[in-house]
Amino acid sequence: MTVKSALLNAGTGEIKLDDGVWLNSGVELSALMRICIGEGTTIQRNVTINGDVSIGKECLLAPNIFMSSASHVHDRYAGVSIREQERRIAREDFLAHYNKPIEIGDDVWIGANAVIMPGIEIGSHSVIGANSVVTKDVPIGAIVVGGPAKIIKFRFGFEGL
Repeated sequence: MTVKSALLNAGTGEIKLDDGVWLNSGVELSALMRICIGEGTTIQRNVTINGDVSIGKECLLAPNIFMSSASHVHDRYAGVSIREQERRIAREDFLAHYNKPIEIGDDVWIGANAVIMPGIEIGSHSVIGANSVVTKDVPIGAIVVGGPAKIIKFRFGFEGL
């Protein structure tokens, strides 16, 4: 395993890095339950991964990507501030309602400045364009771009899978 410089905050969870994972400087990993990064995956500078995230083998993450499996509690108590709502909610209730794990398959390339929203599944062999905001699941081999990200085509050999 190659780790250059990273902030690894297992917090209440665990972080698992398989063989050959490469993290550039400024990478932040903060596990709510578990973060798993597959063999041979490379993560460039200033990438932030929060919560429960699984990333497959041989993935390429460009600089400045943000992904988090959790969102703030904003709709539980009427007329109560977001911070107070978060103070009031039990951890188990938070995990059940506001934490939606992210799953990224093998051989995925995520472009610079992309944002991956909670609960997203990105199929293997997909490409996420730079500056994209992924709000819906991405099928195997799809190339998606934009905010919100939309499919523009499929990688050669992955059409119709």
